[in-house]
Amino acid sequence: MLDLLKKHNLKREIPKEHSWMLQQLSSNALTLAGFSLTSLVFINTFVGNSVSPSLKSGMLLCTITFAVAGEMARTSYSLEEYIVSESAYFVSLVLLFYNGITLTYESLQTWGIIPIFAIVGGLLYVIWRTFANFKLLIKTQEQRISDSARLGHRRPAQE
Repeated sequence: MLDLLKKHNLKREIPKEHSWMLQQLSSNALTLAGFSLTSLVFINTFVGNSVSPSLKSGMLLCTITFAVAGEMARTSYSLEEYIVSESAYFVSLVLLFYNGITLTYESLQTWGIIPIFAIVGGLLYVIWRTFANFKLLIKTQEQRISDSARLGHRRPAQE
């Protein structure tokens, strides 16, 4: 990866101490891509035609967007790339939760609304964690800019 940075003259804007966020986002997104694909195969194999085609296409879209978000996070070098990959991950999660609510409503009507509350609670937690990650990265970026200004270094955009 360092060879790629040097070869294309890329500069890492996200500090190494926060690179765990990129690794975690990448591994989570790629894992959920596999989960979505497995769910799609399971739905097609065992449930078959009793599930709406929109649910099947939604699961396929989840698989694709999770895979894209995971690859973008794995190869991101700037804060903007991280935000785009986190946004794609978030959209994928919303689709997955929507598909989960739809499947729950269609197949578990006798359970009432308890599974839907669990899914909505999970979605609210994901929203909270996403904003917390954005806040941490923006704070880190601002700290780096202020440290750079204090030391007398100028940013490349100001030169």
